[in-house]
Amino acid sequence: MCADTLHPGERALDALLVCRLIAAQFPRWAGLPVTPVASGGTSNVMYRLGEDMVVRLPRTAGAAEDVAKEHTWLPRLAPSLPVAVPVPLGRGTPAEGWPWPWSVYRWLDGENPAVGSIDEPGPLAEDLAGFVAALHRIDPADGPPSYRSEPLSARDTDTRGAIAELRGAVDAVAATAVWEEALRAPGP
Repeated sequence: MCADTLHPGERALDALLVCRLIAAQFPRWAGLPVTPVASGGTSNVMYRLGEDMVVRLPRTAGAAEDVAKEHTWLPRLAPSLPVAVPVPLGRGTPAEGWPWPWSVYRWLDGENPAVGSIDEPGPLAEDLAGFVAALHRIDPADGPPSYRSEPLSARDTDTRGAIAELRGAVDAVAATAVWEEALRAPGP
């Protein structure tokens, strides 16, 4: 099965290539089953490796720049966070026609929440708030700069367009009110 490409010039990827990468660079894991993981992510493709690992391969050169940051910062952040974060187990290098570094992580069981499928959203909201609060308590002084930070106002047109598209699926008036409140919040 080939991973669907999302970006212009993105490399095709399939389980056979992942098996070759694993066999060449992590022979102790060669022979473990490799299966694609359905994901809404746009930066990486993931393949389950055995029962308790996942292979994560960047879709673009820009996403490949995150591999080193993840291997440095996930272990540093993990002790300060109230939930498990991926544990890097191996860092692969470009090979077998794959042009970028990639990673093997410990698999974290769970499911992404889906709209309308959460029976009790309160505990999820509390867990999310606890995670964000813990993240904010970590001193970012030595941390890498974020390439995803920009003023919210830069996303205003797209956000209002998304809210309009979701009219009927969400309370567009309430969503717009929340968005406008966020726009008024002081910046960093």
